[in-house]
Amino acid sequence: MKGSPILGSVIIGLLLLSLAYTAASVYTAMGVERKPEAFREYALTKPRLVGEVVHVQFDMTVKRGGVNMSFVEDAGLLYKIIVKGNNIPEPSISYTQMDGVLAVKVFAEEGEFEVILGSGQVYSLAVEVGVGGVSVRLTEDSTVDSLKLHVAYLGGTSLEALEGASFNRLELRANTGGIRLKVERPNLQENALVSARVEVGGIQLESFTLTPPAGGRLTALVDTGGIALNSRGFQVVKSTALESEIRTPGYEEAPTRLDVDLQVGVGGIAINQPYSLGFP
Repeated sequence: MKGSPILGSVIIGLLLLSLAYTAASVYTAMGVERKPEAFREYALTKPRLVGEVVHVQFDMTVKRGGVNMSFVEDAGLLYKIIVKGNNIPEPSISYTQMDGVLAVKVFAEEGEFEVILGSGQVYSLAVEVGVGGVSVRLTEDSTVDSLKLHVAYLGGTSLEALEGASFNRLELRANTGGIRLKVERPNLQENALVSARVEVGGIQLESFTLTPPAGGRLTALVDTGGIALNSRGFQVVKSTALESEIRTPGYEEAPTRLDVDLQVGVGGIAINQPYSLGFP
């Protein structure tokens, strides 16, 4: 492993710019002239189904494009998918229902998608994009058991878990590109985990805050590159050019704990460091 503060700073700056690129979507970033957008909407609500739905397994794959996912206060809404763009191939959307579980599968060759989920059930979510970006915002209206975001080739993800958001496990992966994270006072029902890994690129943890008595621990590891750490009220257990660990006071005795694990192969990690150029 090799650490270089200069290399790390340069890589962080350049590769976190990929977040702006991907969040805006590959079409805008590539400078393609855009015409007035057409919209198509696909929605499923509980009244359309027979039987109770308490858990939704939502699996979405987009080969090229962008996905923006959010939650709203609507106990009857299971999902709403809005397709943006002109001459976009029809996505494939299917679902099955059994024993209170709704399994939804979405596949699209390309396009920009707005996914809106309701507040009346627990979600297990998996979103994969080949080339492009994924943005997810968790709020007090969201109850998530697991969330997996994966950029297979080039692009990035942005995840915000804001005050009141309930989740157990969040997993983010990107091959080449960037990951942006914000974790602010989530509602922890039990011990939870956030893990993020980028093979070539950068991770930016913009903020990491918890509501006592919850405890938190963050570990960061870079194979080649650097780490920029702002402990911001956490106790520093370890801080080197390539490896860091910080904890809240009393972490071991906390009734609920959130562990955040960040890993980069080649690139950089910025912890509690809002990027000066900003993000969408």
